Amino acid sequence: MEGAVVTGVREMTVGVLGGTGAQGRGLAIRWAHAGLKVVIGSRKAERAQQAAAEIAETSGGRVRGLDNAGCAAAADLVVVGLPWDAHAETLQALREPLAGKIVVDCVNPLGFDKKGPYALEVPEGSAAQQAEALLADVPVPGSAQWPRLSAAPIVNVHVVYDRPVLREPFAAVLDSPLQWLFDRTGPSGLARGQYLAISLSAAQQYVEQRTTDLRALFLPALREVLPAAREARVRDFFVTREPRATFAQT
Repeated sequence: MEGAVVTGVREMTVGVLGGTGAQGRGLAIRWAHAGLKVVIGSRKAERAQQAAAEIAETSGGRVRGLDNAGCAAAADLVVVGLPWDAHAETLQALREPLAGKIVVDCVNPLGFDKKGPYALEVPEGSAAQQAEALLADVPVPGSAQWPRLSAAPIVNVHVVYDRPVLREPFAAVLDSPLQWLFDRTGPSGLARGQYLAISLSAAQQYVEQRTTDLRALFLPALREVLPAAREARVRDFFVTREPRATFAQT
């Protein structure tokens, strides 16, 4: 429900490591808007403070910025939204302030080339499993119940246009099949046009659909919310599916 907060959670402070990035900002805005206290973490406290001020202005919530160590120490629940190449090093350095905290890892180990994103091999199996290995002796409340969790898919729809159609680095879309839009032009190395990624969580209804069917659904949805897309030409369209990307409680 919009703005709903579970009893008891409202008194918690949520820290977002890597909270200056698109994913961290998006999550922080929604949590702050819902009334949670949020701490943004970054390698540099000044950058975190700037992001926190912008998030507070957008959400109307209580947001402050600290360096990653300060964020981990100040939070009751810590969400890891770091770039993959900083994941292991940062968590290793934060073992002490993370002790006794609830840690949620939402990092996707992805690389990018001219064709777009691709999954990176992680020796531990996933970013969350790497975090578990690095923080093995950090108590995680409720971990005995993890075997009862089942998997949920994430589907990413990738659209390359011949011109820019989205001015913001990311956007959340309501009342639309679009959930999250990310501008991946820079990370992909694309020289011309704009590369957008639509990220769909809990995507059970989409994970088995054909690419042609998803194209028929999402291109009109993009044209509806992005006026510039109505005149743009689609240079490429493809879909990546992660059937067991995250967990679903059963």
